[in-house]
Amino acid sequence: MNGAEKISKKKSRVSIIDVLIILTVIACIAATFVHYKIYEKENTVVIDEKCLVSVKYYGVDNEIAKGISMGNEVYYTENGKLLGTVIEIDSKDSDVLFKDASDKWIQTVDTTKKDVTVIIEVSGSVSSTGFLANGTDYTAAGMEIDTYSSGFSGKGLIFDVKRQAE
Repeated sequence: MNGAEKISKKKSRVSIIDVLIILTVIACIAATFVHYKIYEKENTVVIDEKCLVSVKYYGVDNEIAKGISMGNEVYYTENGKLLGTVIEIDSKDSDVLFKDASDKWIQTVDTTKKDVTVIIEVSGSVSSTGFLANGTDYTAAGMEIDTYSSGFSGKGLIFDVKRQAE
């Protein structure tokens, strides 16, 4: 028997090890696909809620306070994303505290400055820890927020976040 006959007589066999390797590769690909689909589903934020975010701006100059108007779109200063639309404005003269000669605190009113309360209608979603404005920006009472709109910019304090009544 020559070498060519020996080669032709050898049968190719698939061992159990080869089958296990192939099955392992298929299982890894399937597990990666399933993990990706589950992760994608869990991290997709649905913007399905409307909230009213109340922001108070303290010590705003009278002329600047006039720049805030109903229907203005309000944006985050840091990233330029839309926060929402102004639906209510309340403005009053700023309260000022100072000490008199006997070290007592006296409260008075500064007529050159305004304390402006703005209620902004915001779209977003409620998460387990709070409200996500536009699905990405965490918003909660007690936070300082830096915003701008077409006639006003400033830092304010969020003092209330509540779901809008249907």
